[in-house]
Amino acid sequence: MRSPAAYTGVTAYAHAHTGEAASAAYLALGHAYLFDHRYPDAISSFQKANSVGTTMDDYADFLAAQAMMEAGKLSDAETLLTGFARKYPESIFVTHLPVTIANLSLQQNDPGTALRVLHAHASEAIASHADFQLALARADQMSGSLDEASRLYRHIFLSFPLSSEGQQAKVQLAVVGATPPLTVSERRAHADALYAGGRYADAGEEYRALANDTQGDAQAKNALLVAAASCDLKTNG
Repeated sequence: MRSPAAYTGVTAYAHAHTGEAASAAYLALGHAYLFDHRYPDAISSFQKANSVGTTMDDYADFLAAQAMMEAGKLSDAETLLTGFARKYPESIFVTHLPVTIANLSLQQNDPGTALRVLHAHASEAIASHADFQLALARADQMSGSLDEASRLYRHIFLSFPLSSEGQQAKVQLAVVGATPPLTVSERRAHADALYAGGRYADAGEEYRALANDTQGDAQAKNALLVAAASCDLKTNG
């Protein structure tokens, strides 16, 4: 539950044990610290997990790299990620490497490396994932390919409405502009998807925005306002 008592208990367990038991405890601590944005503590815990055990070293290294990226220790993260696939060829994190390395490159203001890494995996299944496409869109945006970035952000926004990537794409679409602009039917489908996914407050916001933008069609505007009211009932009821 990431309470003070939980941290104290798991830390005591880690100190009282050795080997893989201690490693698992430090890994749990690091994961909790990562969720709580306590990145130095997370990095320290993952390093301890790696030093006292071996079974989950790939978890410790990969998650430590993520914590280092969040903490701004980009060169340290790069050191851990370089050669990760050779060191841990069977790790479940190998398929996450292209996106992680691309995001690291973007944090280092190096969209060219991000694009090279992502394009090398463009024919693989991971290329259809929202995080891959968001990293690619960000790399295009940073490199000045705004039309391609807009196309990708638009696709992410419409195809992954319930994801965090979809929300980020919405923000970036407002920055780069949707070319061509999103149609009323696309925006309505997105709002409907949010409603179906239980995101009533977000759906209501989009229904109201659509209603305000609907010109000369009183019936369509009323239907959107009714949908927004339904969202209010779901949110407040």
